Amino acid sequence: SVLAAIKATHANEYVLNLAKQESAQGCAAIAHFPDSIYKQSLLDLADFAVTRSY
Repeated sequence: SVLAAIKATHANEYVLNLAKQESAQGCAAIAHFPDSIYKQSLLDLADFAVTRSY
């Protein structure tokens, strides 16, 4: 099955690591923006996207 192949190849871990790298790059790209609720929302969204467990 597809799920078995994903687990056997550790594809989920690989993709999660890529997502974390992209999230970190995105956060770094806006680090120089002035602090605001909008910047914080983007940072929170990036964190949520890679830490959610469902």
